[in-house]
Amino acid sequence: MIAMIEYNLYLMKVTLVDNENPFIECKGKLNKQTKISQVFHCDGLLLCVFDDDDTKAIVWNPYWCQTRCLEFRYSHRPYRRDMFSYALGYEDKGSCRSYKFLRFIDQCVDYKTRDEFLWYEIYDFDSSLWKSLDITPHWRILCHQPGVSLKGNTYWPASQRNTNDVIDDHIICFDFTSESFGPLLRLPFDAGDEDYIEAEKMLWSKFLRVLEPDHNSLITGDSFFIDEDKKVAMGFEEDYSKTFNIAGEAGYYKKTEIRGKQKENKRDD
Repeated sequence: MIAMIEYNLYLMKVTLVDNENPFIECKGKLNKQTKISQVFHCDGLLLCVFDDDDTKAIVWNPYWCQTRCLEFRYSHRPYRRDMFSYALGYEDKGSCRSYKFLRFIDQCVDYKTRDEFLWYEIYDFDSSLWKSLDITPHWRILCHQPGVSLKGNTYWPASQRNTNDVIDDHIICFDFTSESFGPLLRLPFDAGDEDYIEAEKMLWSKFLRVLEPDHNSLITGDSFFIDEDKKVAMGFEEDYSKTFNIAGEAGYYKKTEIRGKQKENKRDD
């Protein structure tokens, strides 16, 4: 697996044998001098957003060691650069996949007047062109809220718009084929009496029950990974010890430090 630690991407070897004595080893750093602030995965591709360059992003295929530079159309002020959200996806055209890159900002400028700054744009890899999207959101996705790619589309935790409480009790999907967002869908917990998830839209099933009471670091870690085959969930906690929190069945819970060359984990600044 690939983990981001202090602006760098590292290749990690994770060994799990019946959840006993997990072994996580750092095999090496993947990027060189460029500092990466955010990374997103889709279909084996990595979208890398730079920490100190707001003019472009890089899409990287680690398997083929190929990269593609995506130059942004507009340069925004530094404080707005940190408020953008990103997603990488594709439109399935049968024999091939047409990849696209979504970039948007949804920021409330003045809470009293509800003045908002909205900007949605999409990049088509086939045509190498940017296009602005006419979107009026009925949802709110928090800044730096990472999305999850599934079958070419991207899902985010989201909340209802124009409410005083910003609680991520829904999820929302961006469809890269129609280039539009779908409806807000309630999460299965704290769903209340008025909103229900329609059966034809979503089907939830229980994956893992975590018994450890102090599992907050697992679910709020800097990154999160689930292995469906081995029935484990791993959350990365980028603190001084740089640990992986691993939760499994039958109440299994363990913190494991990364093994490898720690000198590569220092900041470049």
